[in-house]
Amino acid sequence: MQSPCLALTAAPDQAGFEIALSNQNRSKSLQCIDAMGFEIMADNVFAALNLQVGHRKIRPEEIYYAAQWRTIRNALDPNGCLLVERFYWDPQVADHLADRVFYALHPELNWRKIRPHEVQYAREWSIIRNALILISF
Repeated sequence: MQSPCLALTAAPDQAGFEIALSNQNRSKSLQCIDAMGFEIMADNVFAALNLQVGHRKIRPEEIYYAAQWRTIRNALDPNGCLLVERFYWDPQVADHLADRVFYALHPELNWRKIRPHEVQYAREWSIIRNALILISF
């Protein structure tokens, strides 16, 4: 039996998201965020980092923005399944996702800790982490 995955769908007139179970059987089987869910997460993080762009579509000539969005998306889901329950009940999971996105955007840091004087990096990490918190069910 295939485990149901959660499909996150954003309605244009809603600030939040709805959960649609792909399987009507609401058993305690594995539920993971699907590809659409990771795209919504990437959209939220991208919009938070690029207020001037927001949630509008990236234009074909905006190569830098397109590359940044892809980097964010790939960092969120490198071929894995993120358990919904674990994401929302274990804050370390969201911290880990924020780390993956931040260090994917800043490979020059080579996963070293942000130093106290690197205020801009700390601010950017916080923006990423807070954008992940805003994703609600």
